[in-house]
Amino acid sequence: MSNTILDNTSLFTLTYKWRRKIIMVSFIAAVIAAVVSLFITNKYK
Repeated sequence: MSNTILDNTSLFTLTYKWRRKIIMVSFIAAVIAAVVSLFITNKYK
């Protein structure tokens, strides 16, 4: 049981450490998805 707690803590620490990069990647992916969806809707009009 203590092993899973340790894993979760290290995972949380890793996420906290990389949170800025994760947020940036998510934001870029959202922008790309929005642009692609705009192009797709224009293509079908």
